[in-house]
Amino acid sequence: MSRAHWTRVKRQPMAFPAMNEGLRALLASLLAFDITSRASNLALIQFIDDYLPVRGVKTQWLHDDSGKKANHLTTLAWRPWFVGREAWRRDIKRMSLSVSNGWNVV
Repeated sequence: MSRAHWTRVKRQPMAFPAMNEGLRALLASLLAFDITSRASNLALIQFIDDYLPVRGVKTQWLHDDSGKKANHLTTLAWRPWFVGREAWRRDIKRMSLSVSNGWNVV
């Protein structure tokens, strides 16, 4: 009876198209806000409220009693068959994505 043998495989870092410089800049902007409990979060809420509606997302503010803080509600519309230039197909066993450039992801 032989023992199991484990080897560590060194993999190349994965490159995600979404992790580009624009996304890095957005994340850096979001992380720069001071949202500790002693500070107001209205600057962050305003940043998000300026960013999302341009992209077709509905937003709503809910202020606290002091007016120094708020919650931000975001509503994403459900578009089951078409999102941007991508068409989704769903069946019982799998969900697949067909992108307009001919690639399929299953």
